[in-house]
Amino acid sequence: MLKEKYVPYYLTNIFLDAMVAILSLAIAYYLRGWMFILDMEYDFLPFAIPGLYRFSHYSWLLPIMIPLWPVLMDINGAYSSMRFDDLKKVCWIIFKTVAQATILLILFMFLFKIEEISRTFIITIAAVSFVLLLLKELMVRVYFHYKNKGESGFRNILVIGKGEECLKIIKALNHYSFWGLRIKGIVSTCEDDKDNLTVPGIPVIGKLTDISEILVKNHIDEVIFTSHPIEIKTMQNILEECEELGIKSLIPLNYFDLKIAKTEFEHLHNIPILAYTTTSTNVMDLFFKYLLDRIIAFLIIIMISPVMVTIALIIKFTSKGPILFRQVRSGLYGRPFVFYKFRSMYIDAEEKLKELQKFNEMEGPVFKMKNDPRVTPFGRFIRKTSLDELPQLFNVLKGEMSLVGPRPPLPKEVEQYKRWQRRKLSMKPGITCVWQVSGRNEITDFDQWMKLDLWYIDNWSLWLDFNLLFRTVYVVLTMQGAR
Repeated sequence: MLKEKYVPYYLTNIFLDAMVAILSLAIAYYLRGWMFILDMEYDFLPFAIPGLYRFSHYSWLLPIMIPLWPVLMDINGAYSSMRFDDLKKVCWIIFKTVAQATILLILFMFLFKIEEISRTFIITIAAVSFVLLLLKELMVRVYFHYKNKGESGFRNILVIGKGEECLKIIKALNHYSFWGLRIKGIVSTCEDDKDNLTVPGIPVIGKLTDISEILVKNHIDEVIFTSHPIEIKTMQNILEECEELGIKSLIPLNYFDLKIAKTEFEHLHNIPILAYTTTSTNVMDLFFKYLLDRIIAFLIIIMISPVMVTIALIIKFTSKGPILFRQVRSGLYGRPFVFYKFRSMYIDAEEKLKELQKFNEMEGPVFKMKNDPRVTPFGRFIRKTSLDELPQLFNVLKGEMSLVGPRPPLPKEVEQYKRWQRRKLSMKPGITCVWQVSGRNEITDFDQWMKLDLWYIDNWSLWLDFNLLFRTVYVVLTMQGAR
């Protein structure tokens, strides 16, 4: 229904915004020349303008601007909505895009010490871009308004169903009226006329027994069912009618009122399958996460290998026991794996745990204690600075962990989880997470810790991972919440 409308709209906007980038540079150059002449003849401007270069002097900006403008517009949501948002919202999106592009261009020139292009010229490009992007948006709106004004510009939609479900579908369709979608009427599935839902402006034009005549008489382009169940045989007959007439049929899949899981449509060989998932299914982003985890982990190991060797030697010579602490933890969906840390405790730490349980400062199955007597003097230092976590980079290389993700729990802790807390295991565990940058051991409420992990899973993106990595560097350097 919407895809065939949206894809051309999306590609057209990318093309037009790339053209805006080119025009912005050309018009800004023209304006700069005009300001230069005014300044030379009348001393009109309050600031000095450097000598006027040829356009070719600025043309190297085009390979940067042409992709940058559409990419930023897309990131800021200018293309993501299939309906026309309020013009104020669109203006704000355009302003954000232009501001971000300007900052990136100025930063680029600063980093590469490009002094031939003035900041004034970049600001002029930004101002011109804002005006052109706004004009483009207005022109697109005018185009769709006149395109859909005639009878041929509409797609006639027939809604089949009853009650509140019909109203939900109609409200959803009304959001996309700008695409030329027109609800021709409702075919009621009610057995009793008094159960029919009346929607202002949308007539009930018949019942299921009249479907053949309705489809032809009303020039229907598409039929959409509500999620209210219709007898399978009846639906089969309607679908066959639509198939024979070449009319598109749409069946909503919101039969189940799930609060968290997202709906995905998949194929198993030739079998269509409806999938519900609570984790991200963005294949490209997940691939980059997989790739970046290993690349960054490998580079960090190479760079800090002298530090890791030094820590290993100090542990070896200051306390008895192995250098590495190995422990079985629960990974993705509870799969056990061997978790690595630099040993920070005495070798009899596990035996002493039972007698220290009464000092546990955490609510829930996790044990945390300030001034834990089982920790060695050097172990206290590497814990405070988070250096004991460095061997987990090898877990990342092995694919058992990620750089960012919920912290891996002990299997005995998982056994005590409440049902809703087990969803934490639906994402690969990480070295750092929201909990790590939100106070770590200062958060003593176990349920709050779990909610932070679930918030990360529900809102995951590559940008969130980068944000958490940068915040982790700050937390580690300031030793915030560390023990």
